[in-house]
Amino acid sequence: FHDGSPFTADDVVFSVERTLHPLSQLKFTLQGVEAARKVDDLTVDLLMREPNPVLLSHLFFMRIMSKSWAVRHGVTAPQNYKDNEDSFASRNTNGTGPFMVVQRTPDVRTVLKENPAWWNRNDPARGNVTEVVWLPMQSNATRMAALMSGEADFVVDPPVQDVGRLAGNPRTRVVQSAEARIHYLGFDMGRDELLYGSKGPNPFRDIRVRRAVAAAIDVNAIRDKVFRGFTQPIGSIIAPPVHGYVKELDTRQPLARRREFAVRHARNDAADRGRMARWQRRHHGARRGAARREASRRDECGHRRAARRDTGSREREGHDDRKARLHRSQ
Repeated sequence: FHDGSPFTADDVVFSVERTLHPLSQLKFTLQGVEAARKVDDLTVDLLMREPNPVLLSHLFFMRIMSKSWAVRHGVTAPQNYKDNEDSFASRNTNGTGPFMVVQRTPDVRTVLKENPAWWNRNDPARGNVTEVVWLPMQSNATRMAALMSGEADFVVDPPVQDVGRLAGNPRTRVVQSAEARIHYLGFDMGRDELLYGSKGPNPFRDIRVRRAVAAAIDVNAIRDKVFRGFTQPIGSIIAPPVHGYVKELDTRQPLARRREFAVRHARNDAADRGRMARWQRRHHGARRGAARREASRRDECGHRRAARRDTGSREREGHDDRKARLHRSQ
């Protein structure tokens, strides 16, 4: 390590246990790992809780810490980000890499210097850099001005609109490489009803809706207008630089084909809705006709009952009149 202490299997076991701590932000690097066991000073076994076929790729992002350094500075447990904890390990470091941190002022300045005892110091790929000064600059214009004036030697992720100007400047050189990053639009397909928006059945559970949304997005226009050509449309959730990428699965139908597919399904849906509407009209028409016939039948029955009641009333009135005349005659 940078402080001169040896790097042994004890540090690896300690780092694994620290990474598996509930407060750790790096648990994903040990997915499927249950514990670590020391075999000898240079060998460690990882005990798996479940298989993880990409474990070696995940381990690349795990951070190894010196156990003695962590104990000495009281940072055996990870920093508690939730409670805004500020620990010694959040502002200091003790690694094994080619550069050592000699100054760290967050959001202002970080200075690294060469590690003369680095184990791979004689590798030609190491380069000739002896000191690195990081200067955070939030403004794109400020970063570009610092680069063009010589105040800065290197800028990471320059604005895409300035890349052409930098490439045409004889004093600057643009180096490009593909990122292992995918921009994609995800759908909430798990819920029966969306959390937001209009209520009712979740439309994204219907693959036709998802395909229609995909057909409406012109990824080539996004590439040309938003990213200025510095991106590549892809049909895979895994980027080419990532282990597990399969070129044969990286297929994406042309926009015209996707829109044709969406239009065809929309027409089919319209036809289905038309058939349903016609069926509903016939069905409701039949029900209305039956209701009218029933109402007519009830009206007719009611009229007959009323007619009978009226006839009976007149008969009773005639009987009473005859009784009255008979009484007067007597």
